[in-house]
Amino acid sequence: MATSAQRASQAVLSNIFEARSEAFEARVLRHIRYSIARDSSQMCDGDWYKAVSLAVRDLIVERMVESQNAFDRADAKRVYYLSMEFLVGRSLDNNLANLDLTRRCRELLNRHGVDLDRILEYEPDPALGNGGLGRLAACFLDSMASLGIAGYGYGINYEFGLFKQEIDKMATNSNSQTSGPPPTHRG
Repeated sequence: MATSAQRASQAVLSNIFEARSEAFEARVLRHIRYSIARDSSQMCDGDWYKAVSLAVRDLIVERMVESQNAFDRADAKRVYYLSMEFLVGRSLDNNLANLDLTRRCRELLNRHGVDLDRILEYEPDPALGNGGLGRLAACFLDSMASLGIAGYGYGINYEFGLFKQEIDKMATNSNSQTSGPPPTHRG
């Protein structure tokens, strides 16, 4: 049975669904002009990726604020999930699907001669985990969001994603541990 906070969250989400879908194209075009500072005819794949991602982010932030307000009004308890890592993988495709905007995005990009699948491949993996527990943590957060449960995930934020650990057997204190960015992030 759904709690009052979950019902409030679902009501908010269903009310903004139509407006969100209609506003998506306008948001992408606004980001092309004002965030990327280009005309749509001058865009490369990276520019389209940024414009679509920013438009999706706008919608996610609106949804997050509305959900937070609904949880606050319902005085809902929160779940805090602490994990060393969250293996979320690439987000844009998942976020488009969760917002029910994949078809609309594909149509918008097709009108501009751009393939959505190519844009989705442009997104780098965030490298926030190795698998196992990191994937489980991400699944817990997905489940909480799908069920309308007020929750937050806390982890360690590394500047370069995962770090490389080494045991330095030559150090004065034998077997001391050192860490740093993985080799792919050294410049």
